Amino acid sequence: MGLRISDILHRSPPVTIPHDATVAQLNGVLAEHRISGVPVVDDNGDVVGVASQTDIVRRIEKDLDHGLGFYTFPLVDVAKRAELGRDLAETPVSKIMERRVHSVTPNHDISMAARMLRNLRIHRLLVVEDRRPVGILTAHDLLAVLTSPELLARFWSSDASSDAPRG
Repeated sequence: MGLRISDILHRSPPVTIPHDATVAQLNGVLAEHRISGVPVVDDNGDVVGVASQTDIVRRIEKDLDHGLGFYTFPLVDVAKRAELGRDLAETPVSKIMERRVHSVTPNHDISMAARMLRNLRIHRLLVVEDRRPVGILTAHDLLAVLTSPELLARFWSSDASSDAPRG
């Protein structure tokens, strides 16, 4: 049996945010936990998206592109800038989140997860069971396998056996 995500996953519940939270609340959660993104959950606790610092920046960029522009923003009236900030802060997370959720289950092979991270050019995968988040697998978690002789041996032995011809 190959090395599975469950073999390296820290099973503490991931930090999540409700879909109806505001961007200001999202920013507070990200700062408090020193993380860059969180799963967004509905009222049942099911994952409906992912919200990150990048999503906030995209929204700011969009606001600036709609008439203000990056270079002219500092010249805009202070009251107008404050209004834009308040509007963004009060925006529901569901309006800025990424609805495409790249996820795996604890039973998935870590080689497949590594390929997903590389091919999708992302840094984390949501680990779910029954649409509920149970963890987050990061590129850093996969790199940690390299520092564990036991896990590394299991990885290489399972990798070799998966390449063997099947009769």
